[in-house]
Amino acid sequence: TYEGNIIEYDIYKKNHKLIFRSTNDILSYNDKVTKVEFFENKFVFSTLNGWIYIFNRRYGELKFKERILAHNSEVVSLYYDKESDKLFSSSSQGTFCIIDMNFDQNELQSRIDLDFGVNSIITDVKSFNDENKTFIIVSNSQGSLSFLGLELNEIYNYIRKRVNN
Repeated sequence: TYEGNIIEYDIYKKNHKLIFRSTNDILSYNDKVTKVEFFENKFVFSTLNGWIYIFNRRYGELKFKERILAHNSEVVSLYYDKESDKLFSSSSQGTFCIIDMNFDQNELQSRIDLDFGVNSIITDVKSFNDENKTFIIVSNSQGSLSFLGLELNEIYNYIRKRVNN
């Protein structure tokens, strides 16, 4: 909603229920929800202040797991790739973040951050699989469509190894 609340609507039972209220103590500094993703037993949303909140869904209830400061500005795109178990997000300042959703808390890096600048804000991201490889396609604020033709897991592991060494 405009207020940042999240409402779940059951199209079969034709009823709805509030599953997250933006005045909840979990949100910081009167932040507002910008994007929402559901996958497997997870519920994820991003905010105006660049946070990504992750909840586990159990028995129809949302249980807060963690929040990640992914960007320093509004999150404008949020996308989960099931095959690679990665969460992609981009911000209004041109930053792009890839988060490994299967990360180990003891590892130094579970994400990759890239800065494309305010003149090339990624507005949407999707992935596809071809011959057991995952690729991503992004659109940007200039109207360009880009295909990242290198295999995503290889890129992710290469960058992560370089950062951790």
